[in-house]
Amino acid sequence: MAARRILPAGPGACLLRPGTAPDAGAGGCPEFPACAEPVRLRTGQALYLAGQRAEHIHVIRSGAVKLVRGDDGGHQRIVRILKEGDMAGLEALSGARFGQAAVAANDVEACRIPLVPFRAALEESRALRNAVMERALAAVQESELWLFLFSGGRHSSRCRVARLLLRLRIGDTAQIHRLTLDDMGAILGMAPETVSRAIADLARKGVVGQVGQGRGRRRFAADRERGIGE
Repeated sequence: MAARRILPAGPGACLLRPGTAPDAGAGGCPEFPACAEPVRLRTGQALYLAGQRAEHIHVIRSGAVKLVRGDDGGHQRIVRILKEGDMAGLEALSGARFGQAAVAANDVEACRIPLVPFRAALEESRALRNAVMERALAAVQESELWLFLFSGGRHSSRCRVARLLLRLRIGDTAQIHRLTLDDMGAILGMAPETVSRAIADLARKGVVGQVGQGRGRRRFAADRERGIGE
């Protein structure tokens, strides 16, 4: 797992978005121009590591970040994927250490906000407090949904892969964050070969289709009306 490398993230303030409280300022986005540090990660670089002291909050601006948790046997499992607008490292608010690693699943842009000024901003801004509460609640609900959708049971491997592809949609578009077969297998508890066969089956049925190339990785789009989640 590669260490984080901070690169210039280009113009634009770091925002907590979307769907924040209506009185949060222009566009409904609390901004942190004074303390937020733009971070750009390449695939495989870590935003933070498990066991690391939690001193920052992170907001994902683009790309996908995988949360990786290990067990006592040394096995690692991807427990969730963070996408644009999600917050990472909220355990910093309790003074804890990170319980899992956050690793870029593809090219990622994020905002790194030091904990001390973030807490001060929380005390001063009701809109920010509401936005953070929304994100925390959404994170709990998403974690519960992941457990329900991907825990196995009687659903076929094709159905579980299809459900995962839906969770990997980029915003409201039909495009999908393309993970490696190993990463998808780590989420679903499947062998990469099983994941590959399921995707090939979905492609033959026209449920997913290739829409282009990106840094040597295929990008796919999902046709929801053809029952990708069924």
